Amino acid sequence: MTEDRKFINSVLKRCDEYLLTKFGMGWNDLPDTVSVWDWVDPDTKVVPDGLIKDICWEKLADEYPDRCELNKIIYDECSCCLHDARQIEIELEEENDL
Repeated sequence: MTEDRKFINSVLKRCDEYLLTKFGMGWNDLPDTVSVWDWVDPDTKVVPDGLIKDICWEKLADEYPDRCELNKIIYDECSCCLHDARQIEIELEEENDL
């Protein structure tokens, strides 16, 4: 096995572990829509955790029913802003009830 292939396999392993931990399914349980080769350069030999999250997000994005929820799970943030607005409404309602 080449060094490049070993590196890619190590990235795949990290993605698989992340997916199993967060979603209870591994890399090979999902459709084959993403290639790690498109995301990493084997010459760098370093892949930050944030990139692992990005790769996994891309792998899940087409199949996951709610992208906002997916963003919350992976990045701890809402991308649609609707939830933020609703949270503000709830807080205002709670303040008015006091």
